[in-house]
Amino acid sequence: MTKKATDIKIRTDNIYCPSCGAIQKNSENFCGHCGESLHKKSGEEEVKTEDLIDNQKKKRKPFYKNKIFLAFFALFLISASALAATFYFKSNEGEQYKTKVRGIWQTVYNENDALNKEVTAMNEMESFKNIALKIKSVEGMAGDKQDEITKLNTPENYKDGKDAFVLALSDYKSYLQSLRSAADNPSKMTDQDIEDIDNLGETAKISFSKVYTRLDFIDSKLSDDTFTVVVTKFQEVRASYEEKLASDEQQTAEKERKDKQTADDKAKVESLVTSFMNAYIAGNENELKKYMSSAFQKEFNYADLSTDARMYSYPESFRITITKKTSDSQYDVYGRELQVDRESGSKWTINRYFAVVWVQSDSKWLVDRWDISSE
Repeated sequence: MTKKATDIKIRTDNIYCPSCGAIQKNSENFCGHCGESLHKKSGEEEVKTEDLIDNQKKKRKPFYKNKIFLAFFALFLISASALAATFYFKSNEGEQYKTKVRGIWQTVYNENDALNKEVTAMNEMESFKNIALKIKSVEGMAGDKQDEITKLNTPENYKDGKDAFVLALSDYKSYLQSLRSAADNPSKMTDQDIEDIDNLGETAKISFSKVYTRLDFIDSKLSDDTFTVVVTKFQEVRASYEEKLASDEQQTAEKERKDKQTADDKAKVESLVTSFMNAYIAGNENELKKYMSSAFQKEFNYADLSTDARMYSYPESFRITITKKTSDSQYDVYGRELQVDRESGSKWTINRYFAVVWVQSDSKWLVDRWDISSE
């Protein structure tokens, strides 16, 4: 009868531990690996070789539970996590930097825009006082932001942009300082001051354009005319002031000339009336006519100069009390003539009125008429 392979019992000096499958000496009673009994008790069947082999296979650990594999896998995970963390940190650092720079730039942009609006709105020299204060405020802000951007932790790929920003703010401050100097003393502002402001503004404009190029995440940009509008407005207000000043000076000079002319004319008119009355008191007809217009000479009663007319009383003196300019060609003069009674010696006054006119044909002032006055 033919035996099957499974029925054949293998006899060796080694046996498999029935518990853990480890190979042990047949002469041993207990497994050196797990400590279990190596031999069956009486009455138990002898362990088959194939069963021991199957049992050993079952006890083997899968590869993914291997300690070496687990160690390498853990190292891989740590490295991958470190790389991911580094990438995230770098990416997050860049975004944080952009956010901070945008905030700094927005402050500069807003303050400059507010300054330009105030400058554009001004229309007189008195406005420069408030403008100078505003410029000083913006200048301080620019300095603070320059310090802030300088101290900002900057990723390597943005360092050129940072340097450009710091330089632009420095140029911007120089422009503001020149602007404030002019605003502090607007009446002393010169063409050279305007030219200096214009040049510094152009330098700042170029510097800011480099910032836009190197920090391309900046959205809002200063307009191309942001500096020229300020310079233009300064020029306009200054020119308007100088025109007004020239006009005021001209008006002042004209007023001074007229006042002087009036004073001179008044003195001449009063001298004329005094001379007229002196001739009248003296009864000198020929002298009297020197101070009279042609029309007045025809109307005057020369009989008042005669001895008969002055038999009982005579004019002793005369004093001017009021001189009024009624037009460029006429003055009204008021005065008091002192009369003396020949018999009693008593005295009284007669109020006189004189119309003195400028006679163009004679180019001089002359008495055109006189009268008794209530003044």
